[in-house]
Amino acid sequence: MTPKKQSGNAVAAPFRLPLKPFEMLTRTDARGMSCLLCGVLGILVYSDTEMAFRTGAGRVSVCGSGLRCRTYVSGNAEVVGQIASVSFSEVKP
Repeated sequence: MTPKKQSGNAVAAPFRLPLKPFEMLTRTDARGMSCLLCGVLGILVYSDTEMAFRTGAGRVSVCGSGLRCRTYVSGNAEVVGQIASVSFSEVKP
């Protein structure tokens, strides 16, 4: 197959992979709670009291104390610590 030729100064749009759907899984143990977030596009806030992530559906904030991001790879992030709340806010078009 040969690519289509562009006429004039038009530039082809870059190829974009579809967004992974957002999923969340929580579990508790003696040390606190862990929250696994799948479909993360980026980290917006990183502190020991709040971690916020950008997803295709909007912003997801995890609040508490002693928080740390155990892993962040391939759109998956795991937050561990004393999680008090998880909140969601939609992206406005």
